[in-house]
Amino acid sequence: VEMMCQIYSNERDPLKGRQLPIMYSSKEHGFFSISGNLATQYIQAVGWAMASAIKKDTKIAAGWIGDGSTAESDFHAALVFASTYK
Repeated sequence: VEMMCQIYSNERDPLKGRQLPIMYSSKEHGFFSISGNLATQYIQAVGWAMASAIKKDTKIAAGWIGDGSTAESDFHAALVFASTYK
């Protein structure tokens, strides 16, 4: 129900309609919003994955990317961080 309220941005939306479309989240379920900028999603995913490893839980992190985003420094910083702290 909570996710449907977010989709419709109605009065029961916990985010009160302040989120962009398709960027839904549910803290209780460990479902965090994506970033609108593709390259920054990798840095966030690496951070969430590291937090999951520290907590010793089984949650995963995912990020989406396009070919132009691989030219951004955010993408390369995420790869270096992930390979250093794997």
